Amino acid sequence: MKSLRLKILCGVIFIILAISVSGKNGVQLFYLPSGKPVSYNTYLEGTLTRKAETRDIHLQFTRNWQLNRTKEDKYVLQEWVQKYQGSDFELAELGLPEPEIRVEKIMDRLGRIDKVNRYPKGHRYYLGLIVFPDHPVSAGNSWKYEDRLEFDFFGKSAPANCSVIYQLEKILVYRKYYRCAKILINGSCQSIPGSELKLDYRFNGKVFFDMDTGREIDYQLNYSWFKSDPSQNLQESARLELYSILEK
Repeated sequence: MKSLRLKILCGVIFIILAISVSGKNGVQLFYLPSGKPVSYNTYLEGTLTRKAETRDIHLQFTRNWQLNRTKEDKYVLQEWVQKYQGSDFELAELGLPEPEIRVEKIMDRLGRIDKVNRYPKGHRYYLGLIVFPDHPVSAGNSWKYEDRLEFDFFGKSAPANCSVIYQLEKILVYRKYYRCAKILINGSCQSIPGSELKLDYRFNGKVFFDMDTGREIDYQLNYSWFKSDPSQNLQESARLELYSILEK
C-alpha cells in the first residue's frame, strides 16, 4: 500500500514539475494521431428564430472522433455522430451531419484543414475547432487564424471572412490526471462587403486540450448568428450552447 501511494505521489509531482517547466519555456501544441476512436457525450441547447417563430433546441448525441496518419505524413480526421435524442430538427439547419455520416478531413498536425471529402472548398467544415500556431506559446499568449468560408442558407451560398483568436490561458492538471492546455476561443465570420446575403456569425468558449494524447478532453462553446436575405425578405437568428465531454 505504501509503495502504491509513493508511486502516485511521485506521478503527481512529475506532472506538476512538467507543467511548471512547460509554462516557463513555452509549449508547441499539436494534434497526435492514435488511430483509436474516442467518443464524446455532447449537448446542444438554445433557440433558433426564423420568420418570427422561435423554436427551442435541446439535443443530446454521441460525437465520435478518430485521427490517423497517412503515408504522406498528413492526418485524416474522421468525425461522426450517433444516438441523436431531443428536439425534432433538420440537423443541417444547425450545421450537424446526419447520423452515421462520416465527415473526413485531411489536415496537418496544427489543425489546418486541406480538404474535406465530399464537401466543396471553403465549406464551414474547413474550419476546425483549434488551429495551433507553428511556434511555442506560453500562458497568456494569443494567436490568430483567418480564412474565407462559404455558408449555406436560404438555398444560397454566402462567402464570409472568418477570424479566430485563440489564447493559451494556462496549463493545468484536469480531471486529476490529464495534462491540459486550457485554450480560450473567440471568433467571428462576417459576410464580405457588397454581398447580397448578410451574415454575422460569432462563437466563443474554452477547450481543455490534452498535451500527452494530442486531443481535446472537454470543450464548451457559445454560438450566435444572424442571417438575412433581403431579396427574399428572410431572416434567421440563433443562440446556442454546446458542451462536449470525453467518455471515460
